[in-house]
Amino acid sequence: MQNNTSSGDLLRITSFDQASSKTGYAIFSGTDLTRWGVLDYHKEKDADIRFKNMCLEINTIIDRVNPDVVVFEDVNLRTSVKTLIMLARIQGCIMQSCFLHNIQFVIYSPVTWRKIVGINQGNKIERKELKEQAIAFVRNGYGIKVGDDCSEAICEGLAYLKEQNLLPELTNLKRSSRKKENK
Repeated sequence: MQNNTSSGDLLRITSFDQASSKTGYAIFSGTDLTRWGVLDYHKEKDADIRFKNMCLEINTIIDRVNPDVVVFEDVNLRTSVKTLIMLARIQGCIMQSCFLHNIQFVIYSPVTWRKIVGINQGNKIERKELKEQAIAFVRNGYGIKVGDDCSEAICEGLAYLKEQNLLPELTNLKRSSRKKENK
């Protein structure tokens, strides 16, 4: 399926599942998943250094890919206010990078993107199970084995494609021959 921008090129989408230690990302060309990976800074104990490195890597991806749209998850209070603040700051870095590159961005709440891609959710379904569903969805759809950070980034990109009617059915998903990248 050819999804074109006004210049005739394939629509480029970059999606992030940002976190304070590991951020998953996915890059789509049209409806095809072309690259995916994880920015992994969990070994860095200094939160300020981890934050700086995460923001710089995210900006590098946005700068190199120059997507038409960046998709990412909204922040919400899960465990602690300290984590919420860190996630909000990373979200701000993504937004700033988009502003500087004049790139549109879309922010989905976790409930919204999960609903769009068809992940079962509800009061009795725990966060761990939601992550396992995203991993299984990506494994079944693309035949690739990735962790929850990367699978959720892929699902967020797919939610955008589906919501924009660029990929009405989340079946017969395509990926390029490129493999997962780790930073």
